[in-house]
Amino acid sequence: MNRVFCVVLFDVVKSTAAEDREELVHRIQSAVASCNQRYGDSLFAPLEITRGDEVAGVVSALSPLYRIVRDFVLSLQPYTARVAVAFGEVVAGLETRKSSVMDGPAFYKADALMTSIKGTQRLVALSLGDDLFDLSLEALMNAALWRWLELTPLQRRMLQLYLDGKTQTEIAATLGRRQQQVSRALRAARWEVVQLCERAVEKILTRLDQGVLENVGTRKDDLPV
Repeated sequence: MNRVFCVVLFDVVKSTAAEDREELVHRIQSAVASCNQRYGDSLFAPLEITRGDEVAGVVSALSPLYRIVRDFVLSLQPYTARVAVAFGEVVAGLETRKSSVMDGPAFYKADALMTSIKGTQRLVALSLGDDLFDLSLEALMNAALWRWLELTPLQRRMLQLYLDGKTQTEIAATLGRRQQQVSRALRAARWEVVQLCERAVEKILTRLDQGVLENVGTRKDDLPV
């Protein structure tokens, strides 16, 4: 029986130009392991390296999708990755729960999306079944991810801690900095804009989860029109 899922593909940008190939592979492996441990409950098929610098996974809930994407991409620094996400049928290999074995239209659609953004400045391409949501999510996710990537490692760490609920004083103590330094770094990072984008993305994904993916695991013919 065919089932519908959300396929996520990652492709490291300019990986063939990496001077230290061993370091790059280690970073990819670490990013995969970290995301699988943190978000395993939302993955029907865990993230896995399918070809050298390409990673695939199958998501069973959209709500944590942005955080999976963000954490994976930031874990690769100083390298980065493009991401393609497609909702559709998976027709083979379901029993294995391995992305490298599973197959179907959702994977073909994700591959086509990845091809469409190579050579562009877009980091994320989506096809979740609603053009308006796709366009809105792509814009917000690309904007937020590019802002994260423009920050220094220290700014990223401060911003991450702050958005996770730590106070400036707590961040300063954790990182051995002064509170004033944390405040300046957060302003420079445009933390309010990043937070606004991320909250909007997660609200849209939650809404899609409730409306689109509530039928995950059913036949395509059973999905609401």
